[in-house]
Amino acid sequence: MDGECKQSIDLIKMDKLTELKQEEIKAKHALMRIRSKILNLEEKNLTPALIKKYEGKYFKFRNSYSLPKSERDKWWVYSKVLKVKSRDEITSFAFQKDIYGEITTSKKNRTSESILQIEITKREFDAAYNKMIQTINKYNG
Repeated sequence: MDGECKQSIDLIKMDKLTELKQEEIKAKHALMRIRSKILNLEEKNLTPALIKKYEGKYFKFRNSYSLPKSERDKWWVYSKVLKVKSRDEITSFAFQKDIYGEITTSKKNRTSESILQIEITKREFDAAYNKMIQTINKYNG
């Protein structure tokens, strides 16, 4: 086999390799589109269950700074779930008073399910909220 013939064979192999790589890229894109459709369908089926599980309900979880040495270094964060659009879009109102007495409230549009740990009654939520308001009023004089 002469050099020119070998070069032609090498070029054919390169063209075939390029063609196969392009097919692979197209297949990966098609797979990504299919996975996206599957996720969207799963989310649509999951959302009603999430709404039932969380929307309009009250929760609390233990919070702390870094590595707490004891339970005294932890405090409760109270949340009310206002709206559930998807697993990634859970809107809630939350408040807390940390170990230093700092009070914070927030409305979050991307509440993590991980903080919706312990379901509580509206009565417990309201009692904690009223206690926080009393603390604020005490300093407001």
